[in-house]
Amino acid sequence: MIKNNELHEINETLKKIENKIEDKSPFSIRKLIDFEKMQEDSRKKREEERNEEILKLQKTQTESIKTQENFNRIVAFTGGIVALTAIYAFIVQSVNLEKYPQTYWIITPIFLLLVIICLGPLIKFIIDFWKKEVFGR
Repeated sequence: MIKNNELHEINETLKKIENKIEDKSPFSIRKLIDFEKMQEDSRKKREEERNEEILKLQKTQTESIKTQENFNRIVAFTGGIVALTAIYAFIVQSVNLEKYPQTYWIITPIFLLLVIICLGPLIKFIIDFWKKEVFGR
């Protein structure tokens, strides 16, 4: 006669064998659940990678926009300097202010001050550019 303990061992062995057979079955519920979990994990990973790429693109676009705005500002100030110089030359030559020293010495410092004011942002841009590109600050 088989003892109770032996029956218990045989029962446990049969359960282990059933579990192994179930694990190796191609249509196992456990495998389906694992497959769905793997798909979900894979989808989450792809979404995270896409979100990181989108964030990088947005940062790049923001930096590009800022750089373009700075460039536009520099072009505007450079155009201002060229325009002031042309206006000054036009006034001095067309009215012959060199013959009128009093008026000439009033207009010259005004235009010189305006040119210096326009040079300020250009100089700041150049210094900032050198700090960033050359010295890495």
